[in-house]
Amino acid sequence: MKQMPRISTISSYKITNNELTKETGMIPYLLHKKYGFDSTVVTIKQGDYPYLNNEVKGLKVHFVKRTFRVPHVVNFSHLWYVIRHAKKIDILNVYFLCPDAVVLAWVFKLLNKKGLVYLKLDAHLNRFVDFFYDKSGFFKRLKIKFFTKAYASKYFDLISYETMPRSNELEGYPIKLFKEKMFYLPTGFYVPNMNEQELIEKMHSKKKIILICGRIGFRGFPYKNHDRLLNILPQLNFKDWSIKFVGPVEPYFEKLVADFFKNNPDLKNKVIFTGAVSDKKQLQNEYLSSAVYLVTSVKEESYNISLIEALNAGCYVVSTDMGVAFDAIQNDAKIGQIITLDNLPKKLQDIIDGKINVFEHISERHHRAEAFSWEVNIPRLYQRLSEICK
Repeated sequence: MKQMPRISTISSYKITNNELTKETGMIPYLLHKKYGFDSTVVTIKQGDYPYLNNEVKGLKVHFVKRTFRVPHVVNFSHLWYVIRHAKKIDILNVYFLCPDAVVLAWVFKLLNKKGLVYLKLDAHLNRFVDFFYDKSGFFKRLKIKFFTKAYASKYFDLISYETMPRSNELEGYPIKLFKEKMFYLPTGFYVPNMNEQELIEKMHSKKKIILICGRIGFRGFPYKNHDRLLNILPQLNFKDWSIKFVGPVEPYFEKLVADFFKNNPDLKNKVIFTGAVSDKKQLQNEYLSSAVYLVTSVKEESYNISLIEALNAGCYVVSTDMGVAFDAIQNDAKIGQIITLDNLPKKLQDIIDGKINVFEHISERHHRAEAFSWEVNIPRLYQRLSEICK
């Protein structure tokens, strides 16, 4: 690249302060930090953004006004931003398999023929393929035709996917139409400032804690299955172990928790709910002090960054086959296990009883996480963008 380009990131979801340390913030921020990009995130304002002062210092945020969206088509405030600023944008970075991405890319290309569009799928390839085979109604067939034309044409210059392909997913229709534009780019993770020596010391002082992070009790997409987990916990003999839920608790789930402790008063010191933890260093310490990280989602998550954050902290990973779990564990029993909810009680009891020694191979788990880090993968993205911009 002869001069460092201007990149604008737009997601169909609102970008909050917390999202600035996830991919929607970290990709433009690290392109700015490492390569001098003029990077901007575009969103409707959602509260304060203190991370702009330290965690992603130098990243710009352009707040658009809350207007209206055409359902299943586009958010007009994002469209208006592209119309007004297209000539000043070198790279438009859009997200997700959704009409917004196509409409914004199409308008951007109309107004700036030299502009480049980078689409981050944030979706499993099998879900991507399934989308194109769902022709159950007229509007779905129309949408599929629209998307196929968009992906196979000049709308998107670069498309990244986050999890490794299974079998021949890259070879079949419709992916083969635009396979040359696609490349594997894991979603990285954010680590608060901590030197490597301090990190190593802390992760080798783990306690007998099973950790769960995220929105506790969430029943949307993905379904977290924490209610089913509550039914499993009384079956366990915890001995000197405990399980810790870190994250905001959904209102309906608070009643389930109250009933759980009413029926199982002996587990009050074994099953712990911390509530939301917004401080990144405090959250990092939760990972570092926990021996096991548990994921019980059944509906497929797009990725699950927290699993890689836990792996980086040396946690043994016990997870359903969702998101990045398969890529991270790689059938390696030293790293973790893929489980179902049916065999989860036995797996947890085996860990508690010491049949699975989760306090070994901590450094190996930490090093496994390096392959998913932004430090490794942002240079790969920059290289691909550079090749296209030549």
